Amino acid sequence: MGGGHTGEYTLRVQTQDGYASGSIAFSYIIKVTGISPASGSMNGGTELTISGDNFSVSPTDNQVFIGDEFNQFCHITSATKTQIKCTTPPAHADYRSGDVQTVYVTGRLIEDATCTGTCSFTYSDAETPTCAQPAFTTVQSGSTYTLTGSGFSNPTFVLIGSEKIIATGA
Repeated sequence: MGGGHTGEYTLRVQTQDGYASGSIAFSYIIKVTGISPASGSMNGGTELTISGDNFSVSPTDNQVFIGDEFNQFCHITSATKTQIKCTTPPAHADYRSGDVQTVYVTGRLIEDATCTGTCSFTYSDAETPTCAQPAFTTVQSGSTYTLTGSGFSNPTFVLIGSEKIIATGA
């Protein structure tokens, strides 16, 4: 029932002869059980995996917010009934490195998820990669370019405009 409306429901069984006697009451909730990793770059770009249950399988029906500041949307890249993946935005100007931010998840744009695990993310200067100034700025198609810096991990991606390129040797 992923992506359904949260609330209290009554389950009744109907056959061709009518309703069965008795009914069962149940609650439907969108549940978040965990968020990984727990911290990432102040500049954004960390891929979060949000685990839980009853998420909509349509990424556009889910929303993820980092902290209490308006419009701190985590860009959703995929969604299943039990997992949402999203990319964090840069930290809001009011967020400081090391401050724990609550992660809010909504389904169907209005249904708040219930957190039953750890639902927080910490922006961190320590996890923010740095890139040294490039030695030159003109690159021809097919040529190799070397970036230097610190905090790179595998896989590392380089954005040229909106094109994402997988870096080698990080």
